[in-house]
Amino acid sequence: MISHKSCSTFIILAAVALLASSCSSPFETGVLAALPVDGEPTPSDWLEAVPLDLEVWKGNSHVRPEIVALDSETSHRSTVQCHHGPSGSDPVSVRLQALYSPSRIFILAQWEDPTMDEDLGTWEWRGDGWASHSDADDGIALLWGPEGGEVFRCQNTCHMVDVDVYDGGTQMQMRMIHTGEGILDLWRWRAGVTGPYDAADDMVIDGTGKRGDEDQVLPARDRSEHETDPEYFREGMGARSPMPSYLPEPPRGNEADVRARAGWKKGRWKVLFSRALETGDTADRSFVPGDSVPFSLGVFDNTWAEHHVADSGLTLRLVERPDAGKKQGRDPYEPLDF
Repeated sequence: MISHKSCSTFIILAAVALLASSCSSPFETGVLAALPVDGEPTPSDWLEAVPLDLEVWKGNSHVRPEIVALDSETSHRSTVQCHHGPSGSDPVSVRLQALYSPSRIFILAQWEDPTMDEDLGTWEWRGDGWASHSDADDGIALLWGPEGGEVFRCQNTCHMVDVDVYDGGTQMQMRMIHTGEGILDLWRWRAGVTGPYDAADDMVIDGTGKRGDEDQVLPARDRSEHETDPEYFREGMGARSPMPSYLPEPPRGNEADVRARAGWKKGRWKVLFSRALETGDTADRSFVPGDSVPFSLGVFDNTWAEHHVADSGLTLRLVERPDAGKKQGRDPYEPLDF
């Protein structure tokens, strides 16, 4: 579980959202303006941060079904995804704000989610064998586009690598692959995987697919050699006690470059990303005052198969101040208390 140390920051951020909603961005549609600050952003700094409001589409939305009399219509309403597919979901509203200090970039993401999902599935004994739940966690991913500033969407990286044809139809295998030059920088925050460690998974996408900066696989699966039962945590738990399907561990090395504090309250996630403007890792995108960086995002709701994505290309613009580079404020990382 993600710890929630106090309610004070939620009140502050609620005030930020209310005040910010009363003003519109002076920048063109799809531009996230990062304003400069002297050090660790304060609540008053966030009050001045320009909001970018957008909607993401096409994924599954996890909503607990109503508890009503069981009949055919109830069954239909509570399994709308099975009947109509992911397009039956409403769009999800997302708000982004950004600030940067002399050494770090800060991105605050907020989005609507009626359920807080942090589970990663559980192995259970079903009488004649083990089975794992399909439960997943919530999350958000930011994908930084290639150099050059052209319009970019994460859909550009989605490619079909295989297709199976069988009696009931076809099944396509998709993979995120970058077909252009170089690599793409991916920040992936997951409530049940990186959330407990106040971190995001710093990843790359290249011509072979998606991987962590340290080639770390998060989370590791808890499976036997034949993947039919759990391998770990047997001792002391009983031979047929419920056991985890995945084994969370913190990102390490260059894969831990991105920090992320998060909290969920009243149907809304808030995630504060932070990373050094320049990490020294060739797998990471650098952020330079005055630059415009193309990016895209996806929001995940109790699933990592179907996700809501931004349909249009987005741009992060690091707005310079007249005396940029002259002020040298303190810059410890003391994230907002979620």
